[in-house]
Amino acid sequence: MGASHSSGGGATTQRAQHHPYSAASSSQPTRYQPSYAHNAPAYGRGEPSSNGTGPSSTDIRQGGFHQHPSPLGNYAPPQYRPQGQMPVALPRTVMCSRCGVLLSVPLGAPRFHCYNCRALLSLDLYYQSGQFKPSQPVRAQGAPGLQWTKTHDNQRWVRRVGDDGRLRWARVLTAEEQDVLKAAENDLSAIALDVDTIMDNLMQLPPKELKYRLERLGLASKSKGAIEKSDLAQALAGAGQVLREMSNKQLKEILESIGVDSRDCLEKDEMIRRLTVIAFKGLGEKGWVRQLGSNGQLDWVEAGEYAMDPVLPIPSINLHDLHKAASYPFEQKVNFFHTQLATLRVPWEHGHVPIKVHRQNLLEDSFALFRRLKPEDLRRIFRFNFIGEPAQDAGGVAREWFLLISEELFNLDFGLFEYGAADNLCYTINPASGIANDHHLEYFNFAGRFLGKCLFDRQHCAAHVTFTLIKHLLGWPIMLRDLEQVDLQLWNSLQELMESDDPEALCLDFTVTLNKFGEICVEELKRGGEDVTVTKENREEYAELLLRHLLFERVRKQLVALLQGFYQVIPPPLLSIFDPNEFELLLCGLPNIDVKDWMKYTRYRGSFEAKGPRNQVIKWFWEVVERDFTQEQRARLLQFSTGTSRVPVQGFKALQGSDGNIKLFTIEDSSRGPFPRAHTCFNRIELPRYKSKEELSKYLLLAIQTEVTGFGFE
Repeated sequence: MGASHSSGGGATTQRAQHHPYSAASSSQPTRYQPSYAHNAPAYGRGEPSSNGTGPSSTDIRQGGFHQHPSPLGNYAPPQYRPQGQMPVALPRTVMCSRCGVLLSVPLGAPRFHCYNCRALLSLDLYYQSGQFKPSQPVRAQGAPGLQWTKTHDNQRWVRRVGDDGRLRWARVLTAEEQDVLKAAENDLSAIALDVDTIMDNLMQLPPKELKYRLERLGLASKSKGAIEKSDLAQALAGAGQVLREMSNKQLKEILESIGVDSRDCLEKDEMIRRLTVIAFKGLGEKGWVRQLGSNGQLDWVEAGEYAMDPVLPIPSINLHDLHKAASYPFEQKVNFFHTQLATLRVPWEHGHVPIKVHRQNLLEDSFALFRRLKPEDLRRIFRFNFIGEPAQDAGGVAREWFLLISEELFNLDFGLFEYGAADNLCYTINPASGIANDHHLEYFNFAGRFLGKCLFDRQHCAAHVTFTLIKHLLGWPIMLRDLEQVDLQLWNSLQELMESDDPEALCLDFTVTLNKFGEICVEELKRGGEDVTVTKENREEYAELLLRHLLFERVRKQLVALLQGFYQVIPPPLLSIFDPNEFELLLCGLPNIDVKDWMKYTRYRGSFEAKGPRNQVIKWFWEVVERDFTQEQRARLLQFSTGTSRVPVQGFKALQGSDGNIKLFTIEDSSRGPFPRAHTCFNRIELPRYKSKEELSKYLLLAIQTEVTGFGFE
């Protein structure tokens, strides 16, 4: 038997005459966007071109190189000029370090792309090392890619820009996971493990996990010639010897790339030991992302394989601007976001869209009007009017329309959405929407356009959606732990399975049992899954397939329609500056949280129960929440503890749990590590017995920012 689950015109910025990173640069940085092959001419090597600026045009395959136009002049960046000397001219040509083709460097630009393989290249290292010789071609180094850097120690994922210029995800270790690794490091140091013991442990892992660990440790080349699973395990078991051949700098770079704090690793042996432990113990829980192709195909890929083209229809910004914006506080991020969207808005004089609807037929009329609109029309100014009513739309009618549509669109009786299993405050896609509504996919496209229009017009959606759906909208990694908010019972069973010494005793197979409108049906997680028993060797595959089925496969068609409608209004890369918590606040607005009411309807458990609000730790907690936290941070705390920032209309006395019954906010003591822990299905937070208010505030802030991402240079 398988698992069981129940479901009911901005102006273009003028180019500066000096380099944007020089001391003489203005406060508004010059924007530089690299030129690509399809935007710039290719020249041959021999003859001058017609304009006298370079060789004549020939076929690139005959030995030509790519000429980039330069917006910054024929000089090296100022920070690399020898002191007291005149600017040094850049080399005429460089050689791509990846594919070997000759390129003409974009003059004065610190980074550029290869037209052939699109690798991101840089001459920075040559200036820094003094090896620059303008008389001959040099091999350009792969540039350090942009990275949404870790903003705190409890973060699991960071975005990076790969050599191909596409946005990708990288798994990093949280502070808690590093503590576990350090403990394992001490344990393994005390125990002399032989190669056979290590091999036995590694052979229990699937080949995909072995390859993943080798890649993250910079040993991907070791997996290319591996044919058998034992070859991969042998390569990983011998990782220590390969790592020993690397330089200290290389080892530190590997540690930093996976988010490991290496400040206490002073010696090379210490870094090797830490990386060896990671090879043996793994990199923590993995994630998966839905990948939407340009052809409308939706795939489910591992987070490390996900890629998004950072194509922005806003010529005045690039990835460097997103890098800067992602480090802003939430309010500044929102201002940046709305400022960029304003440049996409079609001016009133170029045409606007009248939305005239009958109040009694609001949803159907609105759906019919949106259905006729082209994607470019969605960025025009809308003027709303209820037929038969004299009110003119000066903002109030628009707000009412957005409110009423969100109420009707997310109405359970309409069948598109259902309550999230964790509570009755958030909505998620109804897998059986096709039974309830014959035109459900068209309505999901409308729903996506509606949510996009909410953001575009600075309106708020009255309905809150689940975090898993928000992660789908953002292209954010979904992890096994997300099942806890979907089905608590299933999550607990899965935890039991992963910790069991004898999984076969649980009599599970690769199927899942679902309840569809009272009818019990069994679906296979893979072909022939009914005949495959879950064992210790394949239980990870089972858990991954279960996650994929429940959060992706069952709603694949609906999700495609929703995402396509949403992205017709909002450019996906512009959303990359937000994390799921911030996105909920952006879409639904900051809640008005009454801390007094929150305190009044809070219950205490464990060692906090006797004194309740008089307990010193509890006093510090409410002092931090009421006096020190901003409204945004209070909303984040509510998200962390209950799964949503939404407060019931009746206040905290009406807070519900996953079973639909009243479950008041609860604080319980904990003895597990320094970080608070949350049980969103029960609206419960566990607080360690901190020794000071400052310590409590520090770890509480880190906890509520879990998985928040910044953006910086790698």
